[in-house]
Amino acid sequence: MLDNSRVFHAKSSQSTGLNQCAVKLNSSRLCYLFPVSFERVWEQLQELVAEILRAMGFRAETSEKGPDRGVDVIASPDGLGLKEPRIFVEVKHRKGTRISADQIRAFIGGRQQGDKCLYVSTGGYTKEARYEAERSSIPLTLVDLPRLRALVLEHYDSFSPEGLALVPLKRVYWPIG
Repeated sequence: MLDNSRVFHAKSSQSTGLNQCAVKLNSSRLCYLFPVSFERVWEQLQELVAEILRAMGFRAETSEKGPDRGVDVIASPDGLGLKEPRIFVEVKHRKGTRISADQIRAFIGGRQQGDKCLYVSTGGYTKEARYEAERSSIPLTLVDLPRLRALVLEHYDSFSPEGLALVPLKRVYWPIG
């Protein structure tokens, strides 16, 4: 019988720059999937978020390098943004820097009725930013590192080979008791 004591282990990989870390599902400790020293971390984090959305059944595209006007990933059922929901995602990887209410307002300011939004931040959110997201007329979900980790583990089995290469995990079953 399996329970929440399963452990997923990220293998070390030069191609992805991941460090070894164990993620215990019922642990409150954070495991940083992307070390701060890795140069392409923001690109890979965007790709990871897009991969999660693809695993959930959406077609997702990441923005090109350069100014993205506050949208790092766009997802929709048809891949063109013509069918709802259209999901706009902002991704920030700033260890130790929490997202402010002003940043939340700037992100949702360009959205329209019918749009859905995700804001992914590995540094977390201020209390005011959470309040701003809750009272927004545009549906907005805040995803912090623990929730991102949970989403990866929940949808990992549906990742494409490219997505699996981003976070190569090996399932390990921990004995009970």
